[in-house]
Amino acid sequence: MLDLTAYKAGALCYDPVQPRSPRLRWRSHDDPEGRVLPDPGSLVACPRWIHPTFDALAECVEHGVDLAILRGNRITALVRAQYRASTVSVRRQQYARHDDSAAAWALAYSLVEAKARNQRNLLYRAAQRRHDARLHAWAARVHAEWRSLPMHRTLERLRGGEGHLARTYFAAWPHWLRRPQFQRIARRAHDPVNLLLDICYSRLCQAVTLELLAAGYDIALGTLHAEDPFRPTLALDLMEPLRPLVVDRFVLAIVPRVQESSWFQCSDGRWQMTAVGHAALRTRWLRWWHGTARKPGVGSTAAAVVATYRSWVETGSTDLTWPTVAL
Repeated sequence: MLDLTAYKAGALCYDPVQPRSPRLRWRSHDDPEGRVLPDPGSLVACPRWIHPTFDALAECVEHGVDLAILRGNRITALVRAQYRASTVSVRRQQYARHDDSAAAWALAYSLVEAKARNQRNLLYRAAQRRHDARLHAWAARVHAEWRSLPMHRTLERLRGGEGHLARTYFAAWPHWLRRPQFQRIARRAHDPVNLLLDICYSRLCQAVTLELLAAGYDIALGTLHAEDPFRPTLALDLMEPLRPLVVDRFVLAIVPRVQESSWFQCSDGRWQMTAVGHAALRTRWLRWWHGTARKPGVGSTAAAVVATYRSWVETGSTDLTWPTVAL
């Protein structure tokens, strides 16, 4: 996959001079010469500030490359090339594995278990760094609930156990953030911290969705979350271990540095990002996701979870290793 979100504003162009194929180049007003783009594989992720020309679209379709147009946290358009034979084979394997109820439960359990382990490790690290007995107690509670997960032998019970564990984990956040009034309420923009979590979870979901599309999988086929043709259910499943590892760590790091008066505004009880906040958050998120010359980013985790899922689909592996927060 070729991800252009780290590129500056410009255009995605067809370059007839190149000997390689597909022949794509990025250009901008400041850099009319631009640069030759690497092989995109099967997908190009194009943010709204980079405009694909019609010739570039034709080049992508001609060589079997899909083009995802991104706007904020959404994939607003997906220009599909013809379906490839490899995609048909991949999905046939995928459907067969999901039809196996025991294998589907094992996948869902491994995702919840990895998420719980990451939540526990994140709390333990914070408790050790701050020498905080209360955070250590919350980490112990999360650990105890994590150890009880094997008791939930059906998907319905596993979903309930995951929800209860998440509530226990977020109950530590008011003390952790030193915001006694904080309460995790998803998708309601209840306060600035909840708004940041919602936005960053959406960006993480978008990244995992793009990796799944590039691999040819059906993104609506889930196990932990109920199947829904209007949501990327599989991406919601696979991002679970990454929530603490990628988003929670990011939000916990930037909240003390956020200038709330310039980043946020409140209207009718709902918080929104200002233009200044959107720009600042985007800059920090791209640095966190793509990394710098000195520090690698966390973007490789999205590819890692899809690679682990591929091993489950193709080889029937039950030894699933998801990215983790190290103690």
